[in-house]
Amino acid sequence: MANQPTKYRKFVVGAASAALVASAVAPVASAKDFSDTKGNTHEAAIDALSDAGIITGYEDGTFKPNKTLTRSDVVKMMGKWLVSEGYEVPEDYKTNMRFSDLQASTNDELLKYAAVVKDNGVFNGSNGRLLAGDNMSRENMAVVLVRAFDTVKDINLVEYVEAQDFDKEVTDLNSAKSEARTAINVLDFFDITTVAQFNPKDTTTRGHFATFLNNFLKADLSKVTGVVAGVESISAINTTTVEVKFVEGVTDINSLKFAIEGLEVKNAVLKQTDAKTVVLTTATQEGGKKYEITLNGNKLGSFEGISAVVPEKVTLETTSLQGILGKEVTVKANINVKEAGVPVTFNIVSESNKSLNADQVVEAFTDENGIAEYSYTRYAATDDNVQVYATGKANVRAFGKVYWANYTRLAVSEVTEGNALANGSKKVYKISSPENAGGYVNVAFKENVQATPDKLVTGAKLTDAQVFVLSPDGTTTVAANKYPYEVTTGGVQIALVKLNANGEATFTVEGSNATVTPVVFVDGEFNSVTNKWTGNGKLDATELQATAPSVKFELSHTLGLDVKAEGVMNAAAETAKGQGGREYTVTVSDKNGKLAPAGTSAYVTFPAGSISTDKKVYIVFADGSKSQVFADTPYEIKVAGTKGQATFKLVGEKDAFATPTVFLDNGTVNSKLDANDLQTVGEITYFVNAVVNNSDLMTIDANGDYTESAVVGDVVTYVYQSVDQNGFPYYEGTGRYEVTFQVTAQFGDVTVGNTTAGTVTVPRGTTRSVKANAVNGVATITTSSATPSTVTVDASASQVSLPNQSASVQFTAAPATTIFAGEVIALNDLSNVKVLYLKDAAGVVKNFKYAGGEFFDNTTSVGINTPLTETDFLAKLTSGAEVTYKKVGDKNHFYVTKAGSGAALPTSPAPTTVSVPATVTTAYLPAVTESFAKISSSIIDDVNFSDFTLTIADGSNTANVNVDATDTATDLETKINNALTTATIDALATVDSDGRVVITGGQNVNLTTSGAPADVLPSVTRNYVAAAPARAAEFVYNFTTSTVADISPTEKVTVNGITYTAGTSTVGKTFDATGNLATDLANLALVISVNDDSVSAIASTVSLEEILTLTERTGKEGTASTAAIKID
Repeated sequence: MANQPTKYRKFVVGAASAALVASAVAPVASAKDFSDTKGNTHEAAIDALSDAGIITGYEDGTFKPNKTLTRSDVVKMMGKWLVSEGYEVPEDYKTNMRFSDLQASTNDELLKYAAVVKDNGVFNGSNGRLLAGDNMSRENMAVVLVRAFDTVKDINLVEYVEAQDFDKEVTDLNSAKSEARTAINVLDFFDITTVAQFNPKDTTTRGHFATFLNNFLKADLSKVTGVVAGVESISAINTTTVEVKFVEGVTDINSLKFAIEGLEVKNAVLKQTDAKTVVLTTATQEGGKKYEITLNGNKLGSFEGISAVVPEKVTLETTSLQGILGKEVTVKANINVKEAGVPVTFNIVSESNKSLNADQVVEAFTDENGIAEYSYTRYAATDDNVQVYATGKANVRAFGKVYWANYTRLAVSEVTEGNALANGSKKVYKISSPENAGGYVNVAFKENVQATPDKLVTGAKLTDAQVFVLSPDGTTTVAANKYPYEVTTGGVQIALVKLNANGEATFTVEGSNATVTPVVFVDGEFNSVTNKWTGNGKLDATELQATAPSVKFELSHTLGLDVKAEGVMNAAAETAKGQGGREYTVTVSDKNGKLAPAGTSAYVTFPAGSISTDKKVYIVFADGSKSQVFADTPYEIKVAGTKGQATFKLVGEKDAFATPTVFLDNGTVNSKLDANDLQTVGEITYFVNAVVNNSDLMTIDANGDYTESAVVGDVVTYVYQSVDQNGFPYYEGTGRYEVTFQVTAQFGDVTVGNTTAGTVTVPRGTTRSVKANAVNGVATITTSSATPSTVTVDASASQVSLPNQSASVQFTAAPATTIFAGEVIALNDLSNVKVLYLKDAAGVVKNFKYAGGEFFDNTTSVGINTPLTETDFLAKLTSGAEVTYKKVGDKNHFYVTKAGSGAALPTSPAPTTVSVPATVTTAYLPAVTESFAKISSSIIDDVNFSDFTLTIADGSNTANVNVDATDTATDLETKINNALTTATIDALATVDSDGRVVITGGQNVNLTTSGAPADVLPSVTRNYVAAAPARAAEFVYNFTTSTVADISPTEKVTVNGITYTAGTSTVGKTFDATGNLATDLANLALVISVNDDSVSAIASTVSLEEILTLTERTGKEGTASTAAIKID
């Protein structure tokens, strides 16, 4: 049986009894006995495989699912599965060692299953060794599983999956060795694995392997076809030779008829050195092409053809590699021709310890990119010399070196983040080389290795390394330029970094307009006696080296700049009928998109050639001022508002043109555009004849500002005007024509003025048309409403074919307005404070935060409410200046009504105390103790009485007690309790120590007695009183009605006997007072609640009034003070 072909083995076992399979496994512990798998993620798979006899546990009854999977584990599990499938343990398993590191004394179970898996091609080992105790990598596990199922199922899973078109879930396939990639694809295709990160080089656990194997067993492999049973391998040896290796020896070669689809088979002979292998001579194969081979009309399998290309050049992708003992290193050769199937020979020679690290000569074939690769590992520290050459043409070769150790011998890593840095920045790297501790390591710039002198990168330097010029005789002199190089003309400048006792050091690269890739390498030693360097200072291809990530130093602005040209580029030229022109919007931000504050400067300039020289162009600034522009002259514009935007307008004579360049003056030359300024070019504008075929309808308030809302009683002007192609006022002809305004009133009557019919009224809920005459292309009407309403106006000028435009204004009730006027007595313009103090005619002092406010000047005859910037506003606030503060809704307006003397103001006014009285909203009530209704008689033995009937009631029920003149107190007690019980009154009569009868009600029971003589028992009602906790007092402080407009930093606020300090942050007893009053009180409430154990505090806004509410804490009722809050 042992020598029968695999297919016959399977047939025999298929007919065998279940007892045969069971006896082959003999598990130590069954699934139900495992003591450590309950609840484990892989429990179901472990149970299934154990019940099938494929896996067994340890003698102590455990399975150890979390134990790292070893190669021995895999051999045993896969061997047991093969046996369960009918594969036999070879009779010579103990005398014929399948692996060189096994002996007859090795564990008998391991010897058995090692023979099974090796003989059936499931487990081939590493360089002839089993390495039983080594961990099994996930990629090798995949290979073993696929081989096993190929063997058992008589299929070729890799070949089948390669022909399938499917979405691959595994994303780290390229990190696996080449052989494993196809196996991992198989696992991916059949959902044996469903993760994106397969982590091929990682280890796995016994439990995880059980899940993989169980998933494989459950997979539907019915549609898979491949190499038939009995064939071990099919491979192309060269471009005209194919070898077919059978599991058993071939006895009659003449009876075997081989055919290859698309390729002529010229001859078939038995290999002289191997009776299992048939050698086929073929026509010339196509490299990388997949060929199907049949025997006697039956499919055997497939192979990839080998190219006839003989490379003229072979290079190594990496000439210096570092390997970790026990882990694979992949050497890649490039034939520099994109041709698949070209054989490349890898000759790997160990420099020492050849008993453990045997020399290797292997052949690999290129992929479609012309890359051939070979992966291997070592188990003893040594260095390998690698030679790769075109098979059959050994003079076409390349050399490399692999440095082996149980650690990384030389490494370089990034200390600081970022690989694209601004000019002048620094990039720090760290070197680690334990074997060179205390010595030196060289640093080179890859770009400067074997570079011509004119191509050297000189813009980067090593700031903390020793840089020397290396002379041909080995002597060194300190270099003037701190960058390393080796030029093709022979010059060498070396950079050395001294390692500490741990073999570590850092080095720093600083640069400007340069990109470099640091490479650290070991090149020799420095002799301080001879002042000579033993190395050649050059980065040789096979030296021990490590490459760091590149760093690029470039001009990098931290700000952002954008310019948008509004409208069309053919703008109207300036004439007496209109200014025309085109507006540009500039946006300034930082790199994170944060917008620039108001007042930020930008510049507009016009490089030579970007502006007409024979026709004038003007720039119009945001304030309406205008200036002719000249080439290469910068014009300052400033950001206004909160959107980081500045605007300007270009106007010009007919046939003029201009292309503006906007820049921030942050380069190397001040007040002039230079290459290092952040800059952007706007779209060109041409100045042509105006095109006036459009119109605009605007709604203007009393201040001349555009508005969509107004207060009832205010006047809003509707302005209808003709506009040019960019929407600016312009007219044609005389500009005189009639405009029709259709006015619709909503809920209130609308008064319309400035019409040709005078002032008219449009009743609410109606529409009426009125007319007005345009002058210079502009016609206006006025509107107002005495009640809240919406006024909609449609306007058109049919005489000059101008289109209809529509606009609406909503009239609302007047918002709450706060006005305070007075002399400015102090000003604190710190950026986190920004508060001014006003004292009115009555001597009342208030402070107002002006950040974000709107500012106006009423001190000159130029105009009323002239807008000011914050800077201009502050410039007017000197001693004696007067300001009116107006708060309309949520808007803060400041009007300078009197100019100051010029003398500086103090930052805070003289100390004053402001009191904010308390209003009690909930009064304190003490706690109430529970008391029961109780009615007492006189001392019964001390009074004489006649017979009477006593009535006792609880409001719902009544008890009548017949009392005899001879009854004692005890008699009365008995009679009363009986009557109470009969009447279901919850009460009880008792006799006290003095002989009084006491009737006591139960909980929630009120008692009334009547009918007894007054000197025996009074006719009264006594009520039950429930227990109640103390009621906490609550009182509020209204800061608005106390004329407190704000709280400013440095002020002291005393609340409930505790003093708090207004500051710029909230911590301890200090609260942030840099916001408005509502925000200040919220921060004050927070510190009160933290520091005062008798009250809690909360701030609120009620009907536009700022309120602070204090509430006594539980257990502290009645302890809080109702004293006024003091602000000093």
